[in-house]
Amino acid sequence: MPCPTDVLVHGIVRSYHLRLIVFLKIACCNAIRNVVSRSNSADSKAAFVNLEVEELLHAVRNAHPSAADAVKAALRDLDLKVELKEEWTGSGGKLG
Repeated sequence: MPCPTDVLVHGIVRSYHLRLIVFLKIACCNAIRNVVSRSNSADSKAAFVNLEVEELLHAVRNAHPSAADAVKAALRDLDLKVELKEEWTGSGGKLG
């Protein structure tokens, strides 16, 4: 039977590792955006599209909801379809 301290340490390391993975995936989304926006070239967009990065971005969004904003921004900058959800329409109540 494992020692409770070992279980705790394993849990902490696993949690840190999972957060690091999400952080790196968000960083990759931001790197894609930077490359595309700074080059101002259709060639850079086409290169990412040809690498089928759209599927990878959707996989990141589905696996890690906290990365959704970075994924949507990368898709937008690549001129790919982005599914946006309207959070508030401004109707239904008086303001003020």
